Amino acid sequence: MESQFETQFLALRKKYIEAQFGKLNPVQRDAVFTTDGPLLILAGAGSGKTTVLVNRIANLIRFGSAHSSTYAPQGAGPEQVAELERLLHSGGEPSEALRPFLREHTVRPYNVLAITFTNKAAGELKNRLSAMLGEAGQDVNASTFHSACVRILRREAGRLGYPQSFTIYDTDDQQRAMKEVYKSMNIDDKFLPLKSAIGAIGRLKDKMISPQDAMSAPADTRAGLVAKVYDAYQKRLLQAGAFDFDDLIYATVKLLRDFEDVREYYQNRFRYILVDEYQDTSVAQFQLVYLLGGEHRNVCVVGDDDQSIYRFRGATIENILNFEQHFPGAKVIRLEQNYRSTSNILNAANCVIKNNMGRKGKTLWTENGNGEKLMCYEADSEFDEAAHVAAVIGQNVKKGAKLRDHAILYRMNAQSGPIETYFARAGIPYKIVGGQRFYDRKEIKDMLAYMSIVANEQDDLRLRRIINEPARKIGATTVQNVADIAAGLLACGFAECEDGECRLFIDLGTNGEMAIGRGDRLICTAAAAGPAFEGGAGVNVPGTDMIALLAEMLEGGVIDETGLLKEPFFDTGWQKGELRITQQDIRGLQMAKAAVCAGVELLMEAMGTDASRIDKVFLAGGFGYFLDVEKAARIGLFPPQLAGRVTAVGNTSLLGACLYGGEESLREKAEAMCRRAEVLNLAELPGFEQKYLERLNF
Repeated sequence: MESQFETQFLALRKKYIEAQFGKLNPVQRDAVFTTDGPLLILAGAGSGKTTVLVNRIANLIRFGSAHSSTYAPQGAGPEQVAELERLLHSGGEPSEALRPFLREHTVRPYNVLAITFTNKAAGELKNRLSAMLGEAGQDVNASTFHSACVRILRREAGRLGYPQSFTIYDTDDQQRAMKEVYKSMNIDDKFLPLKSAIGAIGRLKDKMISPQDAMSAPADTRAGLVAKVYDAYQKRLLQAGAFDFDDLIYATVKLLRDFEDVREYYQNRFRYILVDEYQDTSVAQFQLVYLLGGEHRNVCVVGDDDQSIYRFRGATIENILNFEQHFPGAKVIRLEQNYRSTSNILNAANCVIKNNMGRKGKTLWTENGNGEKLMCYEADSEFDEAAHVAAVIGQNVKKGAKLRDHAILYRMNAQSGPIETYFARAGIPYKIVGGQRFYDRKEIKDMLAYMSIVANEQDDLRLRRIINEPARKIGATTVQNVADIAAGLLACGFAECEDGECRLFIDLGTNGEMAIGRGDRLICTAAAAGPAFEGGAGVNVPGTDMIALLAEMLEGGVIDETGLLKEPFFDTGWQKGELRITQQDIRGLQMAKAAVCAGVELLMEAMGTDASRIDKVFLAGGFGYFLDVEKAARIGLFPPQLAGRVTAVGNTSLLGACLYGGEESLREKAEAMCRRAEVLNLAELPGFEQKYLERLNF
């Protein structure tokens, strides 16, 4: 009788799990329910590969290997059978009592690493997982190759001689560093173009060729010079405590290859690895996947050998063609049903791609119908092509089509010239989509350079970029800032300082302003740290609560004096109730409090006083009423001696502005404060950077 119930239970459980993925086609479900061992999913364009990845991860976390299991869990009996029958008939959610019976060898989200090629794709994957799994979906490690490597290097960079606060150089930084190498080696850019050398070095890193290997390999004069430049360039990066973009994967692979304990840690951390767009991976990316997945072999890659177009970026099609050799016993599943295109499009694509050499082979099909026929025009030149495109658009518009219904795709920006010319002749308005990327804008580069210097004082390349950005002068903007500060000072009675009395004003609200003064002298500045306290950290914790939590974590030994989360919290964060505090959250508040503390000390030095001689401290900002002053002093927000002299005064800027507009006498006092105010530009002070770095610690 027991055996009968077990058999019935297994059949019903399998049917229930299949129902949870009922929107998938049979081949997609096969991929989802293949949970153990290496798996290659050959996914044609529009075949739902992202959907398969998301659902496969969801199945691993919710059900594990339960779908294919032939063993009923202990205790499975009539009650469980009855509930499964009810769920299959009427739907709804399983009871808490039934849930353990639906799982077998489930996977913790923490142990899943999903790698995509763009941050957008990674974000979409996590959002879809969250919709299916709730909070557990956010615990899945979904990132690009480079982001995953950065996380590993932030923890382990010391093994390679780099600081944990290493800088990452972009293309512009690379060129600056390479120019210094060229200058030191007296290399003529005409003989070896700088960009050419950078490209060659990047290709060497993609192939996991070290500077030493490059220099020892037989080569012509040019290749030999590239190898020497490569060696000097890497030494320059090491000196600056910096990696370039290509280094991130190269260095991580070297780390995993050379340090067995590091490799074992991450192999156990990432027990299930999923990689999207595998046909576009390089040698270095393959080695990363192989090293991480070598122990448990639960490696699932999704790709299309017919869409490999990035060989010029270092991608090698051999990674997907040789997957079964790299991972013996791998299962291969082909996703051939297309949900995006019509039959005419797919038939044309199949006819073209079947002539390719070196492919595993698949035939895409669809249920979407034939659709419109494809048109093909063989142009004599790029100008003939552009003229034809303009003519077709003109004909379509005459037939009632809208200009916005047309899109022109081209491979390189250089190809837009003839098209733009003929559009102008035909009077066709157009818009070029694209432009300067966000992180290529000067102001963004300057801001990142400032933050890099704060995190990595060895990075003199970034320091030289911003050492005079912006120009170190006081203009109209500074005067206006002084007026804004004066409104806050007016509200808390700064204008009524008694003779000899010294007062300190700290605004942790939107503007992050500070001032120190006596009756006859006033010094003010901007701390630029207020918003970090006003809005809290990345966990959306109010600033006051976050300060209290930091103090608690420090006293409990969760973080060390440098603010670094200790094991086992470094990767996952520290859980407090429903809140999870990550290293990023801590770092944001750490930098903010360092700015405030350094600013307070420099203000006191400028006034010729110290904490023992400060009579009153006014803490402005709306949340100041709820701040635990003792804990704020414990983490170093301000000197501990001041803790007993703090008065929370709320939103002083708003109150001061109201007073300024209402009473003539108060307006006169405010204007008098502005006239005698001295502006202290913290960034200009010789000791600011050093104080700031020193005050980062708790």
